[in-house]
Amino acid sequence: MKQQRKQHLQHAIDAGYALHHQGRSVIRQRRVRVMRRILDDLAILCRLPNQWRSLNTRHIDHLVAYWRQQTTQPTTIMKRLAVLRHFNQVLHLPWNIPTNQHYRLQAQPSASMRPTLQFHDVQNRLLHPVVKCVFGFECLLGLTRCEAVQLQPALHGRTDQLLHITRNIALHGKERDIPILTDDQRQLITAWRALLPTPFTALSEQWPMSRLQPVYRASLQDVGLKGNIRYRFYYVHHRHQQLAQQPFKQQLQILHQETGLSFSHIRSLIHEQTKIK
Repeated sequence: MKQQRKQHLQHAIDAGYALHHQGRSVIRQRRVRVMRRILDDLAILCRLPNQWRSLNTRHIDHLVAYWRQQTTQPTTIMKRLAVLRHFNQVLHLPWNIPTNQHYRLQAQPSASMRPTLQFHDVQNRLLHPVVKCVFGFECLLGLTRCEAVQLQPALHGRTDQLLHITRNIALHGKERDIPILTDDQRQLITAWRALLPTPFTALSEQWPMSRLQPVYRASLQDVGLKGNIRYRFYYVHHRHQQLAQQPFKQQLQILHQETGLSFSHIRSLIHEQTKIK
């Protein structure tokens, strides 16, 4: 009986988001995963409602208390509650979800999550040539690690002034052009080409992400950096400085075109209090 009820609630989650097409698919999928997690936790607590419409404040109180008992970070709890609120809107449910203040939840300052990055010092201390190259692509050209290892000189680096990210390797499936403006960027491109046997090969042929990722993280940890942080923020900060004479709206547009990041993400990166040297 309990399993049937859980399956019924699971079906309501899938059906609700299948009909809701607002926002990017990756965000909708993430919300589905979070709702499934919440459903699992309700089952563990033996608090499964007969239907989603029957969920009430007591259920949510028990969830928040359980998450705290599991030492879940306040930010994570707030994100789960935000997904619950969104699901409430999607299915037009009558829930009255208490505020974060009601549960005394407060986010930790995001700036503390990002390290102070002295790029040239890190590059000089990195010993692995592929790690050094991919780290350079993250910081100097704003690429993701997956994009960096799939680059081919013949397809993506045909000119000395531009790096062209094709749709098939781009994170969000959108082509991007990244200008090559500095000596550091040009030296990086030269070093990258030297690592490849031909212009039609990519680093991923010898170093697929499944093999590179643990080496990459260990190498960054050896020089005092966290391996689970994305260092594309360095590119956003420095490119923002290069565009300082442009109107802010135009800066956002250029950074969006070059990185593929959302406008809100770029805006938060620009305004955060990270110290870049």
